[in-house]
Amino acid sequence: MIGAPMERILVVKLRQMGDTVILTPMLRALRRAHPRARIVVVVPSVWADLLETSPHIDRLIGYRGGSFYGTLALIRELRQERFDLGINPHASSRSAWILFLSAVTQRVVDNRSGRALFSTVNVPHPPRGRAAVERDLDCIRSLGLESDGSNIELFLTTEDRAVARRFLEERGLVDGALRVAIAPGASAPAKQWSAARFASVADILAQDAGVHVLLVGAPEETELLNEVESRMAARPTTVQISQLRHLAAILERCSLFLGNDSGPKHLAVGVGTPTLSIFGPEDAVEWHPYEAEEGHVAIIKDVDCREGGCGKKVCDDHRCMGLITVDEVVGGARTLLRLKKNRDSLTVRGGALW
Repeated sequence: MIGAPMERILVVKLRQMGDTVILTPMLRALRRAHPRARIVVVVPSVWADLLETSPHIDRLIGYRGGSFYGTLALIRELRQERFDLGINPHASSRSAWILFLSAVTQRVVDNRSGRALFSTVNVPHPPRGRAAVERDLDCIRSLGLESDGSNIELFLTTEDRAVARRFLEERGLVDGALRVAIAPGASAPAKQWSAARFASVADILAQDAGVHVLLVGAPEETELLNEVESRMAARPTTVQISQLRHLAAILERCSLFLGNDSGPKHLAVGVGTPTLSIFGPEDAVEWHPYEAEEGHVAIIKDVDCREGGCGKKVCDDHRCMGLITVDEVVGGARTLLRLKKNRDSLTVRGGALW
């Protein structure tokens, strides 16, 4: 339990894009509980711009990793801050050591894989099937703090939205058209639905009246995007933007995000765009804590080998993804597009399509 208000708080989370986005409810709760505290956040530099505009952060540090001396310099810098409280949700070995060596008075490290040994506060071990965003919030609950919910948020600037508007206008994509953002990439091969099926879905949706398809991917996913486009009859608009808030602003102007369980899905949720997620080896309870009633649907196949999420990076079988059909995905997309157009008259019930 926290006694006196904290003056200096450190948060370290060195994970993926989605992990960074779902950190926002915890940061919001920290700021509400300690409005005058100096809150410093360390995340991977590649995702840092997502939190750069957050009103809940006083200083944001983008960790580049890889270098022993760079990590040592960061630890020295953090030690000078003399933090009262340090929090390490979804701890990695590196982030737990950084927090430990930064001379933080009180440390909260999530209780998994033995890393709770670095914690001075008891964080209950999360039950199986606990949503990742709730696990992050459990770290502050262990301090006696409460959250105002698990809704994630992104703070886009006027310039972010202006960049998105110009990008779309320069490609002839005027407001009023239905835009479907399709992201065929993922952080691991086992999490990817096939490029051929994404192409089929894109072509079918492109034939629907008023629908324009955007193929979304990271700069390093050019080969994958080219493969999807080469299999399409329609001509999509390709979106490869390294500035992630600009990408989020483009997704904000889309009618639907369709893709694998990946970081851009969480960006779309954060800006209020409906999402249709294709799930494979990961646990949807853990990584899809969103409601269908709010326009966020996951397509999941109930196969024995993925019970609770097997978490494989590569899989020779890949049944969990292979059993998901083009027709199922097209049907889910059309339902969500109708919901987008007629929010007052349509309600999708249940969190998954089977």
